[in-house]
Amino acid sequence: MTKIEELQYYYDKYPDLSPQLILKISVTKYGTVFSDAALARLQEKDYRFTKAEPFGIPLEVRKKDFYTPGAVIFRDGGSVLVNYGEPYADPYLVDYDPEEDVFLLTENGILADTIDFLPRPDFFDGVTGKGTPMDLVGGTCTTQRLLINGFQRCRFWENGEQCHYCALFGADSVIGEVDTDDIRDTVREAVKEPGRFTEVSVSGGSDFSGDPPFSNEIARYIRVLQTVGADFPDKMEMQLMAPAYKKEDLKRLYEETPLTSYRPNIEVWDPASFRRMCPGKEHWIGREEWIKRMVEAVEVFGPGRVYTQMVLGAELAGPDGLDSVEYALESAFEGSEFFSKNGISCHVEIWRPNKMERLGWQPMQDLDYFIRLSQVFHDTRRRHGLLSVETNFMRGSDNPDSDLERGDYAPDVSVPSRAVRAIMPKEFYKTAGLPEELASVLMKGTDALLLTPADGPQAPENGAISVSDVFSPDGRRVLIPLASDRSRLTSVLIKMLWFQQDAGLLLRTGSGRLLKATCRVYRYHTVGKQFRHMLDHVRGNNPAADRAAAAELHILSVEPAAEPDGLRVTDAGSRYCHSHLDRQLSR
Repeated sequence: MTKIEELQYYYDKYPDLSPQLILKISVTKYGTVFSDAALARLQEKDYRFTKAEPFGIPLEVRKKDFYTPGAVIFRDGGSVLVNYGEPYADPYLVDYDPEEDVFLLTENGILADTIDFLPRPDFFDGVTGKGTPMDLVGGTCTTQRLLINGFQRCRFWENGEQCHYCALFGADSVIGEVDTDDIRDTVREAVKEPGRFTEVSVSGGSDFSGDPPFSNEIARYIRVLQTVGADFPDKMEMQLMAPAYKKEDLKRLYEETPLTSYRPNIEVWDPASFRRMCPGKEHWIGREEWIKRMVEAVEVFGPGRVYTQMVLGAELAGPDGLDSVEYALESAFEGSEFFSKNGISCHVEIWRPNKMERLGWQPMQDLDYFIRLSQVFHDTRRRHGLLSVETNFMRGSDNPDSDLERGDYAPDVSVPSRAVRAIMPKEFYKTAGLPEELASVLMKGTDALLLTPADGPQAPENGAISVSDVFSPDGRRVLIPLASDRSRLTSVLIKMLWFQQDAGLLLRTGSGRLLKATCRVYRYHTVGKQFRHMLDHVRGNNPAADRAAAAELHILSVEPAAEPDGLRVTDAGSRYCHSHLDRQLSR
């Protein structure tokens, strides 16, 4: 079975599940290589990231002087960081269409979908006051999250106690502590970029030094967190990924810094697997104590503000791995339930083998394993009322289960059932000029109504959502500014994108004629060129405004429409709004 045939099999097997999630899992498993055209485009300034080895991991087949791209971004805005340069056995080929400036995810010349890559942040061109290139300080940023690694070394490697699935900050990493002056200068410059970041995440390798153990690490993190927040007036969206600390230490971190959430990753739930795969964590803290401290952390940060993840697939790898897939699933589900009922958001992290890990390069589990995990973890958190506010697709999360939350805010709207295609026609991503009478109003921006579908492929629309400031940046595509990624409007658009359902837009021309435009919901932007077009347009009208994302629609046809008398119209129904860090800086 080819990869695209496998996609179609799972699209059909799970007709109510996001196909973009299944595609994300597939790309995570099989990896990517680049055509010459795609590779050349990724070396241009707006996409190239860094020549430095990510997290100190040498990549076996990476070309000399090759700039590593950022994460793959899927059409629904979800993303995943692929291990570029690893010798994948059967990878997708990423090609490039220069006419449309679009990257194509292909297999044997067949188009599976279009993708994008994380654009290069503006601050990567800078150096700190001490002359350190800023991309070495904050070079692991994701879509709207700036990552600062305060300690670029993991001391668990010193005694062979590193986690068996991990290759980060290995035995050859010698950088150690990052200078806080460099961190201050980097963060200060990074958050100036309009609409780029909504959160700073601080992490690093484990450092058990001090008396008691980890006291030096805790003191370091307090310095780093205070440095990061120095230019902000109050608490900001900031997450610390670190070991499980004692409650009194967590109180210090919360009270003395701008920190808002905490992520002590459990990595594996099964007790024997934890002891086997996380020897450093077991030695210095222990599984039971780790879990106890996580539960206590909720008392400090609050329910839903403590996160964790399981590196799933690793528990089945190697000669000492679990010998039953069903037991592995039951164990993970048990852990997800335990954490959720205790106010801890637990997420799926798909294990990606690497030759530098103790486990080494081994086959991964079937897609079905990760699909089932993603469904249950999402459903469990939802049942317990937990939202992935900090760890979600907006912040560039690799966790596929958090992507599913995007459809949860319009439970009354069902997209008509239809077979989702795994093979996409080339014309699918092409854009054409807008009809003249629409172009004149859309280039300026106008209000519209998005018709919401009813159950059944032949059913009429069952209502509409009012949308503001719909506009076109180029006379070809239409952008809908979205105030929130957690709204009824967003969920309706995402469901239409996931399940290849065309959207209806009611728009009024300059002469007062009402038209219905049938549109393809093509892409969801939280970063990049189209997002900046949208943000510049919105802030041009109101400099204080902010928006979370932009939905890109391609108009397929236009026809006259009758006045919508009696049509039930609702607003966007925003539940949670992001505020970009450039809007939160002390003025």
